Amino acid sequence: MNEKLKWILVKGGLCFGLSFALISYVWQVQIKEETIPFGSVGGLVFISIIMGLAWGAAMYNWVGKNKSDL
Repeated sequence: MNEKLKWILVKGGLCFGLSFALISYVWQVQIKEETIPFGSVGGLVFISIIMGLAWGAAMYNWVGKNKSDL
């Protein structure tokens, strides 16, 4: 697996996507005591992972352009 796909899958989909799903689930269900976002836990996790992949791709491109600044 090349470095770009590894970055997008691990740091975007898994790290950001799953942690966002967990935080939004706890916020919505446990703290606000309302229904699960997107109708089910599976839907929430799926949408969060997809959005995490998009976030990972955007951050990989941003970091790649700004490596000289880091």
